[in-house]
Amino acid sequence: MKKILSFLVSGIVALTTLMTGSAVVTAEEAVAEDAIYTIQDVRNLQDFLLVRETPDLSGKDYDLNDDGRWDVFDLCLMKREVVKQMENQNDTLVVYFSRTGNTEKIANYIIDITNAESYKIEAAVPYTDADIAYSDSSCRANQEQSDKTVRPEIADSIESIDSYDVIYLGCPIWWGEEPRIIDTFLESYDFSDKIVVPFCTSASSGNTTSERNIADLVPIGNQLEGRRFSASASKESVETWVNEKQTEIEEIRKSSENMQYTLIKSGTFQMGSPESEPERSSDEIQHSVTVGDFYISKTEISQKEYQEIMGDNPSATKGDDLPVTNITWYDAVQYCNALSQKEGLISCYTVSGTTVTWDKSANGYRLPTEAEWEYAARANTTTPFNFGDYVHNSDANCYNAYGYNNDASGTWVNGSDAYLRKTVAVTQYPANAYGLYNMHGNAAEWVWDWYDAYDSHTTVNPTGSESGNAKIVRGGGWNDHPKHIRSAYRGAQPADVGLYSIGIRPVRNAASSSGEVKSVYSAKAE
Repeated sequence: MKKILSFLVSGIVALTTLMTGSAVVTAEEAVAEDAIYTIQDVRNLQDFLLVRETPDLSGKDYDLNDDGRWDVFDLCLMKREVVKQMENQNDTLVVYFSRTGNTEKIANYIIDITNAESYKIEAAVPYTDADIAYSDSSCRANQEQSDKTVRPEIADSIESIDSYDVIYLGCPIWWGEEPRIIDTFLESYDFSDKIVVPFCTSASSGNTTSERNIADLVPIGNQLEGRRFSASASKESVETWVNEKQTEIEEIRKSSENMQYTLIKSGTFQMGSPESEPERSSDEIQHSVTVGDFYISKTEISQKEYQEIMGDNPSATKGDDLPVTNITWYDAVQYCNALSQKEGLISCYTVSGTTVTWDKSANGYRLPTEAEWEYAARANTTTPFNFGDYVHNSDANCYNAYGYNNDASGTWVNGSDAYLRKTVAVTQYPANAYGLYNMHGNAAEWVWDWYDAYDSHTTVNPTGSESGNAKIVRGGGWNDHPKHIRSAYRGAQPADVGLYSIGIRPVRNAASSSGEVKSVYSAKAE
């Protein structure tokens, strides 16, 4: 709940400075005690201030400080009121079904640890001891578990489930799976924007099958790995597990604060290409690299986004939802700094002529390193493209006239209308497994590193050479052959020269870091 508010009102300080010439001051004006404002009200007022369009007033007065006008001070007061309302709500709900009391005991531990609210699932027709007699093949529970279409009715419903975004879901294990009454519960509500944390009680059966059933049954925003507890589990063991889950939940919430960015978890991968990969280049020497957690934009930055921050649009083919292109590497650096400043974050870069110093401790936006880019593009794949071994017309926007690897896919577009000859919308092609669009084709993307041979000695968060005159571009563009849009392909372009097929995809730190890295322009023969 609170994460949505954070996304909607981020950058208010910068907005106030822009509109009034001064920073926001503390406003002590009273808001009517009976005033109730929602996230939609915040969106309405923010849209009005940004684009001067009349929003849906819904019969509410947005002049919160009674000065006869709508301004950013009203927005700040409204934000404060919505935050108050949300802080008074507990966004965690523990839901459980318990016939013998074992699951209820674990649920009560979780409720006490998290200070959550609770909902006990009760069957409309209560289960008797005979209903759950394991030795009786004709008992009610056995019949229900044998028929997955059975949905036992629940006695009462939850009227306020929309006010919770974390659901701990507990149950015993019956015949190796969750009781069918859990399926009834799941199908009764929308969990597509919620975090669901399953847990179960059982003497021996695990939670794996139940978790898979839950995932297959209904769309869930984020389903975390659950835990099986015995009837004798201590509160301390439950608390240890809950603390682990709460850490995961906070990471998900941080990732969702800006819906355009997604969290990429740290990992080790094989960077570059194997010698057996068709049409590879000699500079793609495969080596093991580890990268830390980071957030990355799900899309290339659009022309609309760039125009709003930088005030101009240098792109060759114009369109609000097309990727910005024709920007130099230095333009990309300046964009990252300007976006950071707008959102009240610490800028990553200090620019002095052609020398750029990256403060790795800063929390603002920056360019991905070459290693981060490839790790995100591959999305845990090892094939030339994250969608497979060949490029079909529906996979990526590129010059697929001659196919890839003798076009073994049978897809040829030479002489057809399939070659678009321009960029397309930043979300037009399917996203990879990490939810990232157009990592192959459409617009190539600037990264931090100078072009040089891979440093085989730096295997953790490598940042490349300190100096050079050509910066790496990754992913290839609409005018590139399939071999040039492979995950491992390393393009290079003079840092001070833009191109009609090169754009930008920023990232942000997701874990603390320290130190400085310099980028010094130096002529090199390459």
